[in-house]
Amino acid sequence: MDKLTDLSVVSAHFKQRKYRRFNLHYPVLVRFQHGHLAAEIETTSKNVSIGGLLLQATSEIPQHTAVKFTMTIQGGPVVRPIRVIGEGKVVRVERGSREQEFAIAVQCLSPVTQIRQCLPAAS
Repeated sequence: MDKLTDLSVVSAHFKQRKYRRFNLHYPVLVRFQHGHLAAEIETTSKNVSIGGLLLQATSEIPQHTAVKFTMTIQGGPVVRPIRVIGEGKVVRVERGSREQEFAIAVQCLSPVTQIRQCLPAAS
């Protein structure tokens, strides 16, 4: 029985992701409600897919918080900066290796298909 449990844990851990991820580092402005106040922080993407973002930030956003974000894609194959706007919720927050550093995973409410247009390899 232990072997069956071990196999199910391993298979759950290695589930294939729904969308391909790209290690892209772009500025991302994140807006959210903090209590009764509107807050916004500047972050940087660590990786991006059409279904979500992994952000690096110096401020924490609580898990399950609804967010709106604007990512500015620039450089590389992009001639002019492109703003990608989306909404989602924070699904994971981890402390970084340095003090006041956080990794924040955001799941998009709907696929951010604008990213496909900016990244030919994502098609």
